[in-house]
Amino acid sequence: MTDSARVARSVNPHSLAVLSERPFLDAAGREAAVAGAAEGWRGWAGLTVAERLAGVGRVAAGLRAQRSALAALITAEVGKPIAEAEAEVDKCAATLQWVAENSEQWLLPEEIPARARRSEVHRRPAGLVLAILPWNYPLWQAVRVFAGAWPGGNGVLLKHAPTTFGCSAALCALVAEAGLPPGALTELPIHQDDVAALIADPRVRAVTLTGSEGAGRAVGAQAGANLKPCTLELGGSDAFILMADADLPRAAAVAARARLQNNGQTCIAAKRFFIENSVLDDFLDAFLSELRAVVVGDPADRQSTLGPLHRADLVQGLHQQVQASLRRRQAQLLLGGAPLVGPAHPGHYYPPTVILDANEGSPVACTETFGPLAAVWGVHSAEEAVLRANDSRYGLAATLFGADLDRARHLALQLDCGGVFINEAPYSDARLPFGGVKASGLGRELGREGTLGLLDTRTLTFA
Repeated sequence: MTDSARVARSVNPHSLAVLSERPFLDAAGREAAVAGAAEGWRGWAGLTVAERLAGVGRVAAGLRAQRSALAALITAEVGKPIAEAEAEVDKCAATLQWVAENSEQWLLPEEIPARARRSEVHRRPAGLVLAILPWNYPLWQAVRVFAGAWPGGNGVLLKHAPTTFGCSAALCALVAEAGLPPGALTELPIHQDDVAALIADPRVRAVTLTGSEGAGRAVGAQAGANLKPCTLELGGSDAFILMADADLPRAAAVAARARLQNNGQTCIAAKRFFIENSVLDDFLDAFLSELRAVVVGDPADRQSTLGPLHRADLVQGLHQQVQASLRRRQAQLLLGGAPLVGPAHPGHYYPPTVILDANEGSPVACTETFGPLAAVWGVHSAEEAVLRANDSRYGLAATLFGADLDRARHLALQLDCGGVFINEAPYSDARLPFGGVKASGLGRELGREGTLGLLDTRTLTFA
């Protein structure tokens, strides 16, 4: 590794100013961090459930107290509009507060009638969980791991994206200020080349990753080779299905929000829009009107509703997907379609872009698009839309709009994905399991399933 590759750099994606530089841990630093985490974790696991959950509640309070500073840091490092950054902090605090108040019941021993006179199921912490996280929701991705790992007594090794090490350090400092023992959370600012060795380390007992399909396949293979459980939340090419009886103005507004959240850089964002032909023209008129009203600019300015993409290569990759999709027959560019440049957009900007009737083999139909790009198709029926939606290697989430809720539920149960959102944009909720199928991942985070999936199960029987 070259000297320049040993340094992580955070760059403001709007101004392109360098915010910070931080060296990756060397071999000695990595060993010291993991050894300290392994030793400190015992103190965390040794607390009662009530004591641990009180600590979780203190972290939630710390997030609320530092809301403004944390949101500003998210906006500076990621490029997320400030209002969305504040909402991310709020969601983190609300999630941990709910976990602190409600998760103890999941951890109680269970008595299950079986062959023995008495049979009990107990759960205990697995140990240290390695969390490999991306940049797009720098606090929420971590808190989602904490929500599952902490109640049962697991410790977290936090390997965050190098472009958001500022958010990572701030979050770890906040957790320490809340009084959680060192083993509850340990920051590991390491290079991706060092991840495989860490997965193989016997002190690491489980792995969770949020990232691309390629990263998931690599980490899943490494975890499997070391017989360690892993949770993978990967990419998506989520479908948005509009039935003819839907509330069109509301559907168009939700569609715009579902596509543009976090500047379009969200795995769970709606990306492929299937609209019944009888309402296609009316939907497009309303959808394009919503997108044209978007204010693209400095994400720290509250007037801006769409900020820059996170890195220059993401702009280049998205534009290549647009160009390749338009080269296919019949595809029409209805809006946007080229990077934004000029004094108002000095950074990595791409406008809201809409492509109609792209070929089924085009990038917008077959791959994940990470940015403000929507692909729209007209379909003869909602049933056809379901078939088209399922014709994807991804299966994270889907949105279905319609007035007939019984029919919507029937169609939703046919969609091959981890969650379907009827008449609303996709989201995650502390109370509900979250995750995908097929190339969108393995396992679930959040809810009861997210906590139990990170615990070892022990069965006791009494003759």
